[in-house]
Amino acid sequence: MELDYIRDLGNSAHLAFFMSKAYGLELLYKLENFVQEGADNGIDDTYDAIEFNRPRKAAFSQFCSSLRDQKAIVYGVSDLKKSKTVLRLSPSALEELALVRQRG
Repeated sequence: MELDYIRDLGNSAHLAFFMSKAYGLELLYKLENFVQEGADNGIDDTYDAIEFNRPRKAAFSQFCSSLRDQKAIVYGVSDLKKSKTVLRLSPSALEELALVRQRG
């Protein structure tokens, strides 16, 4: 990855907050992959998918809430299990990620 690409992510309105945690960039890409795969990923599934610099579960949940407040992710209801909350990148975050990639 080039430094300019990372800089563009950090300057993006909806993506910059991902860069505030050591596992944030990995989380960003995991969430993007989950969208592409149509995965039914809840908070626990997403937490388990983090491989590097995994935080404590409570801290991860707080970070997800902060990402939601920043409009970087959205919480939705699972199609498979109505009591499950799934995490998705927000449409704005997906759009900004596509724009950052085009610039690169």
